[in-house]
Amino acid sequence: MEYCDGAQINDCNYFTQNNINRYDVCRKLGALFSEMIFINGYVHCDPHPGNVLVNREKDGRVSIVLLDHGLYLTMESDFRIEYSKLWLALLKPDLNEVKKCAQSMGVGELYGLFACMVTNRSWNAISHGIDKSAATYDEASYIYFILIITYLREIKLYAATLIPEISQVLERMPRSMVLILKTNDLLRSIEYRLGTQGRADTFIQVSSVNLIIFFFSCKKWKNDLLN
Repeated sequence: MEYCDGAQINDCNYFTQNNINRYDVCRKLGALFSEMIFINGYVHCDPHPGNVLVNREKDGRVSIVLLDHGLYLTMESDFRIEYSKLWLALLKPDLNEVKKCAQSMGVGELYGLFACMVTNRSWNAISHGIDKSAATYDEASYIYFILIITYLREIKLYAATLIPEISQVLERMPRSMVLILKTNDLLRSIEYRLGTQGRADTFIQVSSVNLIIFFFSCKKWKNDLLN
């Protein structure tokens, strides 16, 4: 067992006292989990603030420490590739491909709501490209209000009617997807606490790692077909 020094990642006073850049830490945290999800397929699924420490080392470097490794997800290759294809479609944006990927995960005609749940953005933002603009306050508040899912203006009017659809999406999607949503929700809660939510950095990182995994996956398929 190892003793790890540092403060919980939502301790804003620690960031100030140690002159730590909150945006830099959140970018690194996003890159860490993007690599776990898209490259390694082995994901820590309980990154609440008590399980994530940040520490200013003696040499000046800032380290991020993950604690409590009791809940991990081992992603099947097919699911990981399908999830990568979904993100590529969301970033283009290619709404037909979004629909196709979402339906392959079992959500059927509820692909629009599913896409909002995955990205934490409104359907309007998804349609125009989620990496083109930062999330608005309305979007962030809306999705955070109910399982990080829908849009604030709509939820005031349609919350009661959306709950059954939300339940259907959660019931239909693979268990791996449920754990990924849980993980993303916890990571976003850290961003909200640090005041770094709404930036496009996370999507840029996701795009980069997706291109890597998707490229090598396609290359492997091609080699398998030729051999």
